Amino acid sequence: MKQFMSIYLAVVVMTILGCAGTVKYDNAFTQANASSNSVKIKVRRSGSWVGGIRTAGIQDGTTKIGLLGPSGELAWSRKPGYVAIITSEQGIVPKHVIIFPVEAGKTYSLVAKLIGGWGFYSKPENFGKELIAYEEKEESEKFGLSDYWKEKLASLSSQYELSEAMKAMEDKDRNVRRTAVKKLVDQTVLAKFAVQDEDSEVRRSAVGKITDQALLAKIYMDDKDSGVRQAAVKNITDQALLEKIYAEDKAQIDALLKLTDKDQVTSILKTEKNSRVITAVLPTLDIASSRAVFSTLDIDTSRAVSSNLKPELREKVTGKCLGYEVGVTQFSQFQTDMNSSYCNAQYLGNETYGDVILEIFKVYCNKDTHGCIMKFEKNKTLYKNECLGY
Repeated sequence: MKQFMSIYLAVVVMTILGCAGTVKYDNAFTQANASSNSVKIKVRRSGSWVGGIRTAGIQDGTTKIGLLGPSGELAWSRKPGYVAIITSEQGIVPKHVIIFPVEAGKTYSLVAKLIGGWGFYSKPENFGKELIAYEEKEESEKFGLSDYWKEKLASLSSQYELSEAMKAMEDKDRNVRRTAVKKLVDQTVLAKFAVQDEDSEVRRSAVGKITDQALLAKIYMDDKDSGVRQAAVKNITDQALLEKIYAEDKAQIDALLKLTDKDQVTSILKTEKNSRVITAVLPTLDIASSRAVFSTLDIDTSRAVSSNLKPELREKVTGKCLGYEVGVTQFSQFQTDMNSSYCNAQYLGNETYGDVILEIFKVYCNKDTHGCIMKFEKNKTLYKNECLGY
């Protein structure tokens, strides 16, 4: 009688509540379109009414795919490699995990079943157990799964990617090799690509991910491609090596930019004649150092640097109260500005260079902490603008 009542109550509950339905979540896996380069995975559940009011949660690694009700099926696409299928109770408590490798262009089917009336697991349906690299079920004394499966999956995935990269090294299609490098993290394999690959773009990509300083130095010295050498410089942190690189090749501005001793950088810039280099590096210095560098520049270089600096930085660095430009500012405009601004000009006399007479003014601004010595060709244009800090 008791057994009959138990069955009767179960039927009543099932009738009232009904069977749980299947729910598929929206994410990158479930929305991905199948292709010849992708893998399709399907997990179905039988139509048995046992456990019908409970759903089986399905995950691909840490990505939740959905909830399976009786007779339900979930299908999704993913990239090749190793996959971890986690089956959980109601999508909340993980009960079972299996990890196995999947190949592009293939479909892998599994069936979700109930374990002893409580808890689900997913069993391979169209492939053998020998393919399973790792499996774990919830033990009675604990609640859910351990996190070891995550370590195992990461390890297997790393080995897989390494194996694929080694295969790609032999591929004649440079696009295959380039794609392999983008996925790689293994420094040993990246080094092989960086040194041995015949395609400069593949080498450049590999060098950009290398951290070994000795190897980067070797690549910089040996590689004939300027782009590869520049990629090496961007990852070099050795200060002595960076200084040597810039001393030997002034085109390697990145080497100068990566020097951390700003006094050293200031000293280098004071002897630099390339306005492009000065313009690129000047903003990395403090204002006092920048002014010190600018004051050493000849007319042509100071004009080129000034014209390429951002306006807000130009005024601070060049010491120009009103943004005066060498060779452009007219003496008459200078006089007008001095009469209508908070800047003041003190006439210091003149200098004669052959037939050229220069009138010298000391300009200072009450609202600033710097001044300028400005030299005009008599009643003509600004000849030199020297910044003073005081």
